[in-house]
Amino acid sequence: MRRKNRYSIYGIALVGLVLLGSCAGSESARESFERPEIRILGVEVRRMSLDRIELLAEVEIYNPSDYAFSLPSLSWQLSIENRELLSGEHQRPIEIEAQQKVLAELPVQVPFDTDLSVFRDSSTENELQYRLTSQAVVGHPKLPTELRLSGEDTGSFPLVRPPEIRVDKLTIRSFSSSHIDFELSVLVRNPNIFSLELEELEYRIAVDETNWISGKKNEQWLLSPKQHGSFTLPMRFSFREAGRQTVDLLMGGKEFVYQLQGSSGFQIHWREKSFGPFHVGINIEEEAMIIRPDFFGL
Repeated sequence: MRRKNRYSIYGIALVGLVLLGSCAGSESARESFERPEIRILGVEVRRMSLDRIELLAEVEIYNPSDYAFSLPSLSWQLSIENRELLSGEHQRPIEIEAQQKVLAELPVQVPFDTDLSVFRDSSTENELQYRLTSQAVVGHPKLPTELRLSGEDTGSFPLVRPPEIRVDKLTIRSFSSSHIDFELSVLVRNPNIFSLELEELEYRIAVDETNWISGKKNEQWLLSPKQHGSFTLPMRFSFREAGRQTVDLLMGGKEFVYQLQGSSGFQIHWREKSFGPFHVGINIEEEAMIIRPDFFGL
């Protein structure tokens, strides 16, 4: 009878050990599934210019496990309008303690190279939709294989175009036997979906490679999205000094070809942020109309 009880005690102990091992195995299996998580909490436009846009992504790495690990780097891929265009790697070790969260900054530069110029030259595109994916590889002795983590965020950033500047028209105001008075109307247009603040405009307008007028406009001028403004440049030509070809053009021509050269300085205002100032050169050759008053008689 005593031997039977002893065997029963051994059996109970054995069952207990089996159950304990089963629980430990389940706990180990449970821990193996508590893989780290990576999320992109947000993306901020830090800098914006005609050459590039610089983004800064805030990445959260969460470690729910009972052991710490280190990420040697964060890699990223940027798709724009469903085209994967850019990728890179931020090589900066990140230490994540057990059951902790860590925030990391991921800088991304988007240069307006040949691929993005295709979008910028399009008249229909104002914003570019992007998808930013951040990836990392976790390795640890307790893991049978490396874990690949991935998080993503979507959003948009604007295309940046320089202000469009051109001579809109030439309007003759009066004339006499010795001279003719007229003015050039210069049109400045903001092609962007954000405001531009024009700070200075340097110009030289020539016709048939003959300099007609040059100067500099230093007034600050705020242009709303997709809006335009204009200013006039009054001029007077003496018939004797202007030459026969210019006089014939002003008296009887319907349009004229001009060359506009110079530079413009401006700032960008987008989502309560300001970027700049920037300077861009101007070098265009176009046609403009000549307008005469009714009393001119031509």
